[in-house]
Amino acid sequence: MEDALEQWLEGRSRPMAPLHEAIHKTIEDRLFPQADVHFAVDHLSASLRQSALRRWLDDSLSHPDISPRKDIVLCLHAGNLPLVGFQDVLAVLLSGAGYAGKLSRKDPWLITSFFNVLRQLHPQIPVQISTDLAGYQGAAFSRWTFAGSPDNLQAVTDRMAAMGIIRQKASVLPRTAHFSVAYLAQWDDSCLPDLVEGILRYDGKGCRSVAIVYSNIPLEQVAEKLRDEADRWLQVNRELTNPGPLVRFRKAYNDAAGIPSVVLGTHLVQEGFAVPDHPEIVYWQPARDIHAPRLTFADALQEVYGENATPLMQAQRPPADWRPDGVNPLAWLLQAE
Repeated sequence: MEDALEQWLEGRSRPMAPLHEAIHKTIEDRLFPQADVHFAVDHLSASLRQSALRRWLDDSLSHPDISPRKDIVLCLHAGNLPLVGFQDVLAVLLSGAGYAGKLSRKDPWLITSFFNVLRQLHPQIPVQISTDLAGYQGAAFSRWTFAGSPDNLQAVTDRMAAMGIIRQKASVLPRTAHFSVAYLAQWDDSCLPDLVEGILRYDGKGCRSVAIVYSNIPLEQVAEKLRDEADRWLQVNRELTNPGPLVRFRKAYNDAAGIPSVVLGTHLVQEGFAVPDHPEIVYWQPARDIHAPRLTFADALQEVYGENATPLMQAQRPPADWRPDGVNPLAWLLQAE
C-alpha cells in the first residue's frame, strides 16, 4: 500500500503517469474546478504518510472481534468532491479484502489512476471498477459501503438485492451525514482563513463543509472581514465568482426584510436559523451550547469544529483515520460478521 501510494502520488507532476493524466482529464472535462482537484491531491500527499496509515491500522486492530477479510467489498462512491471515496479504498485494501468500486461518472479518473499503479505493483490484489452497477449483477457481495442521501439508501439496497449484486442480508456501512458546523463561541480573527476555506472549498458540497456558524459576534460586526478574506481565497481558487440566482434572490430578500447577510463570492452567509437546504447558503447563529448542534441535527451532522471539538483547520483537511458518520470504516470492515 505504501509503495503504491508513494508511486501514484509522485506521478502527479510526471507527464504520462496515471495520476497526471487523471488530473488533466478531470480538469479538461470540467468535472471539478482545477484548484479543488489539486487541493484534494495535495491533501492526500500530506495526510497519507506511513505513520498515519500505520496508526490507523493499529487503532483498528485493537477493536474486539476483528479478523482480516478475504472477500471482496463493494464501495458505492459519491461524486460530489474529487477523490471523495478514497478513504474507503484504503480501508478495504488495508483490511485484506478485494475491492469492487462503483465510481461516480462525475469522478471516474482519479481513483482509477491509483488502481492502475496498484495493479502494476501488486496484480494479485482483486480489483474491479465500473461506473455502472449492472457490471456487478449476480456478484452477491456480503459487505458494501454507501455514501449519499439517506432518502436513497433503501431504494438502492432493494435494487441491488433484486439484481443479485448484494446478498439479502448483506452488511452495509452507510454514510449519510451531509454538512458540518463551526462553533466559535470565543471569536478570534485568526479563524477567518480556515472558516472561509471550510465554507467555500468544493463549493460547500462536502459533508465536512461548514453550513452553519455558531458565534456570539453579530454577523454585521465581522461581515467586512469575512468578505475580504473570501476575496483573497477566490482570487486563488476560482475563475467565476459571481453569485447565482438563488444567492441573489436571498440577498435581496434579506435586505428587504432587514436580515443581516453578506455575499462571499458564490455563497451567502446570513443570520437566522434553518436546516441547511442548499450548499450556497450558510447560516449564522448565536453560540449557546456546543452540544446543541448534535442534538438538533442528529445523523445529518458530520462534524462540529471549534474549541474542544474538531479543529476548524481540519474541515477540508481530515486526517487519514477520520470517522465519517462517527464510524471507523477500517475497524468496521475488520469486525467478524
